[in-house]
Amino acid sequence: MEARFIALLNAHSEDLDNHLRYAVSLLKANEQPLDWLQLLQDLLQWDHPEGHVQLRWARDFFRDKSSNENSEKQTIGGKTNE
Repeated sequence: MEARFIALLNAHSEDLDNHLRYAVSLLKANEQPLDWLQLLQDLLQWDHPEGHVQLRWARDFFRDKSSNENSEKQTIGGKTNE
């Protein structure tokens, strides 16, 4: 999944259709909400030379991934599995 996400971040706007189709399907399968208006706004800014959209997406993705990994270390008793 991470490799596909990185490929999406590196894609040029004309190549986004397949990458986005996969990402949207994955979100739907995991019952994750999608802000369609924000997606549209992001796509309109996708080719900005400074890559603001891609940076924000990467920051959000890896922050969420880190949060999920940390929560998986927690046990029911509140102790960590290390």
